Amino acid sequence: MVLAFDTADWTPNKQLDSDLFTINPSVNGKVIALSTNTLAFVPNEALDSDKEYQVTFHLSEVKE
Repeated sequence: MVLAFDTADWTPNKQLDSDLFTINPSVNGKVIALSTNTLAFVPNEALDSDKEYQVTFHLSEVKE
């Protein structure tokens, strides 16, 4: 996910709070910063290809 603003304390490969995303059905994984304005969710295991996932990003956790 690329944001329209920079977050100064994000550095490449920094692990971020996993509460930034809610994924349903639940998926275990980690959230990492790719740059000061880009983050990614990296699942612990491959996702099922025949399943639909709903992902919610909690912007309020990053910026008010």
